Amino acid sequence: MKVLHYVNENNLTWARSWLDLLLELGGLGVENHVVCKPGATLGTMLDEAGLPHTEVEVRFAALPALAFSFAKTLDKIQPDIIHTRLSSAAAIGGWHGKKRGIPVISTLDKFAKLKYYTNADLLVACSAAVQNDIIEKGLPAEKTTVVHNAVNCGFYEPNASVRAAKRAELGIDSKTLVFIAAGRFDDGKGFPLLVEAHKKIMEKCGAKTRLILAGDGPMKAALMQRIQELGIEDSVTLPGFVPDIRPWLWASDIFVFPSDKPDAFGLSLLEAMAAGLAPIASDCGGPREIIENGKSGVLIPCGDRNAACEAVSDFLLHTEKIGIIGRAAKIRAASFNVRTAAKNILKEYERIFKAGGAQLHE
Repeated sequence: MKVLHYVNENNLTWARSWLDLLLELGGLGVENHVVCKPGATLGTMLDEAGLPHTEVEVRFAALPALAFSFAKTLDKIQPDIIHTRLSSAAAIGGWHGKKRGIPVISTLDKFAKLKYYTNADLLVACSAAVQNDIIEKGLPAEKTTVVHNAVNCGFYEPNASVRAAKRAELGIDSKTLVFIAAGRFDDGKGFPLLVEAHKKIMEKCGAKTRLILAGDGPMKAALMQRIQELGIEDSVTLPGFVPDIRPWLWASDIFVFPSDKPDAFGLSLLEAMAAGLAPIASDCGGPREIIENGKSGVLIPCGDRNAACEAVSDFLLHTEKIGIIGRAAKIRAASFNVRTAAKNILKEYERIFKAGGAQLHE
């Protein structure tokens, strides 16, 4: 079975987990070909992974009929199935797939607008929260399924020597507890809340702590300003976007996922759990499907600064919990493995391919 994977982008924060999934699908007999935008890092990563790909520039993503370069590539590859990621790719791939009678599957990684996905035969939601959202927006339930995002847990296996080297590089001694958050600095991600919680933690516990905020985005300037206003510059590290998050995770003890709005899944949370960190996450959207509260992590009310402060403070006062919950989190992360996700995706490929897609478009 030949599958054309289309993403109208070239720099993805979740590229590593996605490529691991494609490699696993390849091991199960799927012939993969990726179509993406030129430039940035994705093409290089595909080359390194040995995954065939074609780079095409679609200048008018809002007008799928004008995506001539994609259409030309599609006609050349002649796949059995088109599998899209992200909204613009879903709209473009869906339009051209319907026109050619090629079944289209779209992975839904966020709470998205239904209009981009009307031509998809099946929407694969990354969480039940996303599935429920798209059904509420009007998509028939029978055109949806859930396959949770997954990671290659072995890739995040803790490395003690890298931990020591990274902490030495950052000037962090063995007695300092480090908590980290990672993602796009954008509305709803809760980073300002975490910065304010960090200030309260320092005042409350008087312990030696360091906060690492790994990422970039439109709210970075405002976030830095708030850190300065709180006077905590010396205890907060902002490395920007890091291509490999592992050394930063390994140097840390606790991972905080502080969303103040429902999140579709929480891939960075799963990566941190695979690295053995004790996780704290907002109890809204996808994270509640990942963490078993009180066992493999701590869930806190969404947007509650005080709750975030209390959760971190509890770890500070009872440091033995960090290792206990971190080990349980690592075991929990293993249930979101790439092999299982690939098998589930393959079942959907076979089902949609057998149906031929034609009656599903009616």
